[in-house]
This record gives sequence, C-alpha cells and structure tokens, in this order.
Amino acid sequence: MTATTSTPTPTTGAPGNWFARWCDRTTGGAALFPLVVLFGLNAVDELGRYAFGVLLPNIRDDFGLSTQGILTVVAFGFVGALVLALPIGYWADRFNRVLIIVIAGILLFTFTILTAIAVSVVMLAIARAGSELGRGFNDPVHNSLIPDYYDVSVRPRVYAVHRSANSVGQALGPLIGGVMAYFLGWRAPFLFFAIPIGIFVLLALRLRDPVRGAHERRSMGASEEAIATEETPPSWAESWRIVWQVRTLRRIFAALPFLALSIVGLLTLGSLFYNEIFGLNEVQRGVVAAVAEPAQIVGFIIGIPIATRLMARDPGLVLKFLAVVTGFVAVAWLVFRGPPRPRRAAR
Repeated sequence: MTATTSTPTPTTGAPGNWFARWCDRTTGGAALFPLVVLFGLNAVDELGRYAFGVLLPNIRDDFGLSTQGILTVVAFGFVGALVLALPIGYWADRFNRVLIIVIAGILLFTFTILTAIAVSVVMLAIARAGSELGRGFNDPVHNSLIPDYYDVSVRPRVYAVHRSANSVGQALGPLIGGVMAYFLGWRAPFLFFAIPIGIFVLLALRLRDPVRGAHERRSMGASEEAIATEETPPSWAESWRIVWQVRTLRRIFAALPFLALSIVGLLTLGSLFYNEIFGLNEVQRGVVAAVAEPAQIVGFIIGIPIATRLMARDPGLVLKFLAVVTGFVAVAWLVFRGPPRPRRAAR
C-alpha cells in the first residue's frame, strides 16, 4: 500500500472562500483527506474514554464496586496501553502504518461495544483495557504518518489541528455520554460511540501509506529515486541509544510521571468528586467536564502562530515557551484555588 507522493503545489483557493484558503495554509496545498481521517480517529478515541470517566459513579454503583474497585478497573486499562505503546511504535517503523491504524480502529470499535454489554467486572476491565489501546496506537502511528503526509513548513499547523481533535472528543464525549446516560442508562453512549468509530475506520481504508522521510530528503535536494527509497529502520537498541543522547528528551522522560499523574487523576477522580461532594448527576458532570475543553481550542488558535514562528527561529524555543505557559498555569491554580470544602454528611 506504499505510494510515492510528489511535492504538492500550494494553491490560493477561490476568492472569498475562507475554507479553501485555510486548507491551503494548513496543509501547504497537500491533500486534506489524510488529516481529516487522522483527526476523526483521534477524536473518536477520546469519546468513550472521557464518557467513561464522567459515568464512573454510575458504573461503580451498577457493578456494586467500591471507589477503589472502579479505580482498579481504570488503572488496568491505562497499564495495558502503556505497556504496548513501545512495541506499537517499533512495528510502525517496519509495517504498513495505515493497516495498523485500521486494526486499531477495529479494536476500539469492538471493545467500545464490549464496554456497553459488559456483564461482569472482569469483562468490563478487559473491555476498558482494549479501548485504551486506541491511544497506544494513535500516538506513535499518527505522529509518524503526519510528517510523511505533510511538508516540514506546515507541520506545526497540521499537528495543532490534529491535536485539537482531542479537545473535540473530550468535550463531546462527556456531554453526549452524560445526557444519554441520564435518559437511557450508562451503557447507551458506548453503543452510540461505536457508530462514528466505524465510519472513520471505513474512511481510513482509503488512505495510502506514504514514503517515510520523503519530505526531508526532498528538502536536502535528493534525487527522485533517493526520495522514493526508504531508509532501513534502526534496531531497538540503536533507537534507544539515539533517543537517550538527546538531553531534552531525557528531561521530558523525567517529567512525564508527574504530568501523567495529574492528568490521569483529574480524569478518573474528578467525576467521583463531583458526585460525592457536590451531588452532581450525569448531565451536570458531563457539562462540567465539557466546558473546559473549548479553552484548549482557544489555546491552539493562539499557540499555532506563536509555535510556527518559534519553530522557524529555533525548535528549542517552543519547549521554553511551553515551560513558561505551564509555570504560569500552575501559579494561577495556587493563587485562585478556593479553601477546601468539608465533605457532605451522608444522608
């Protein structure tokens, strides 16, 4: 399924057609379809994950679990995705990446339905572990496909559009899941989410795996024969040695456990907190979880031009800018946090 692609010629779009002009600026004239499919697969992967987080109190009560019990189910899913992320990235360097994301979509479709029809805690844990594989596939494989579909100069914009899919899924998942669960029960949203997953899996079948590294070789003035010839992927040991030599990556590795704990904690404990402390129902919890996501989209709109300019000057400036923004957000959390609220007495 590997196909050789030629350098896209940017177009200006029809006069007054803002969408065509936006597409040209975003993709540099390359086809928009791969970005649409990857965006959709990235978004639908978030639907079930965030709906499950919002509906944790309902699921816990339905299966007669304690808070520790339902959090164990959640942790089982995260560990499964984490363990498989490295081998998935290794396979993505050696096999057809489009086939891999299609398989990932089929697995997500299957395990999302299994979540809806789970009749035991073990079945639920297996279903959630399988659903979490979507992120294990998406992060390494999508991040590998995008640089081969789109040229270096437009990648900050393309990546920003692709990552904004997370915000879309994280907003729609809790909102749709909360409303549907309120009227139809907590299992209904997962049956519904299987529909868009299936649609984007079918669309992904139309993609072709691009030549790896073609844009980089073209920018260095290589011949067409050299551009179409892929390099032999490095071995596992060589890949680790190359990555470990980059000091910036070593610092990111050291910071990841602290970042992951905060993200996972907010996702899994937030819904239980809203239910037990504030007494919010499914719809209310879904609204609370959804209203924060548009802020991420605003951040993308503001951050895309800044990141593009900084990337052109020095890629290291992007990480420094991110560090400053993250520090500002952390200080804001400390300054504007309210005093701890006492736990409501049980009735």
